[in-house]
Amino acid sequence: MALVNCGECNKEVSDKAVSCPNCGAPIQGATEKQSLWDSISQSSGPKEVVIRGTDVAYEGQKLGEGLMKMVMALFLHPVFSFVGFWLIGFGILMSMAPVFGLADKQMNALPVWYVALAIAIPIALAVLLRKTIPKLMKWIFFTLLAVLGIAFAGGIISAIIEKSTAS
Repeated sequence: MALVNCGECNKEVSDKAVSCPNCGAPIQGATEKQSLWDSISQSSGPKEVVIRGTDVAYEGQKLGEGLMKMVMALFLHPVFSFVGFWLIGFGILMSMAPVFGLADKQMNALPVWYVALAIAIPIALAVLLRKTIPKLMKWIFFTLLAVLGIAFAGGIISAIIEKSTAS
């Protein structure tokens, strides 16, 4: 493996890297990517392992960003919000099966008719509420964000109080 300079930021980058870990620019003449295990086993030293590991981390970051966009689309996109509504409704109905005495806590022996209803009821509601579902899903999304923000802030405050009382 050789180190080459990135054409954008001029930092040293592995010639096996597809893109620069610093700026994300594509590396010209890059060879095929290897798995992380292959990269580590064939490396000539710690610097090379870090550079190849950064490539893997960059790909993981792109995957995470894509998943976040998909989750946000289930709440914020006018069409995909119907899928999000169905998923929430289906999840709620399936989790209610033990409450109704139709299954045990592990959801064993769940009646087929109940699963069919759990699929059909959210679809029927989505058709009936088709004008309000995009607004409802946005409201749910921003409410969940607020609750997560409050929980995060509460956790930080709790840790600060715990640390100050421990000393």
